[in-house]
Amino acid sequence: MNNVLFINACVRPDSRTHRLAREVLKKLPGETEELNLYGEQIPPLDLEALADTFFGIPETVCFSAQNLDIIGADVEGILEQTIAGIRAARFA
Repeated sequence: MNNVLFINACVRPDSRTHRLAREVLKKLPGETEELNLYGEQIPPLDLEALADTFFGIPETVCFSAQNLDIIGADVEGILEQTIAGIRAARFA
């Protein structure tokens, strides 16, 4: 069984990043543990080093939804395209 550590650094309650992260988490097998960085009293960190060094996580998975803050961008279209990529991804 795989375990997933979701490091949540989303500030806004209606965060687009959080929306995309939830789609990824739906696809991953195993138990999910969430660490909300805004609830922790920690200084800025290099999250990849943290994941590998302290949690022994050898691999990270990233998805990209670019140009969301460009005036006139089709935000919903960009989010849906990214969500489609997440849903099509294969996880070990």
